[in-house]
Amino acid sequence: MLGAVLDLGNCFDLLEQKNLDFFKFAYEEFEKSLIEDREELPINTSFGKDDFDFKKRELDCAVIRYAHKLAEDEGMKFDSVRAAFWEGELLYPNASFKAENHIQIAILNSDCIKGVFLPRHMKK
Repeated sequence: MLGAVLDLGNCFDLLEQKNLDFFKFAYEEFEKSLIEDREELPINTSFGKDDFDFKKRELDCAVIRYAHKLAEDEGMKFDSVRAAFWEGELLYPNASFKAENHIQIAILNSDCIKGVFLPRHMKK
């Protein structure tokens, strides 16, 4: 597995409230545009019977893309996207932590990739 040095640049960071508010607005506008065009809203679905977290995120992806379009229409361009996902079984009863929590980063602007390397433990 390669490592990378990233600069997130102008990040659409879905861990920040202002971006979550914009994301919700983007969803509402996206939904309106689909209704006007008589198109169906994509949905998040599972990859199979063991996927109870609906990891096939077609709706989420479509809303992120629409948010980018709205931002670009206003002259703002995002270089990356960062979001947290709470997935998997609860670690213990009534927990807020799950077994597969993670943060995902998507790089939209390749100039944000500053370097790629092979970690020391992988070198021979």
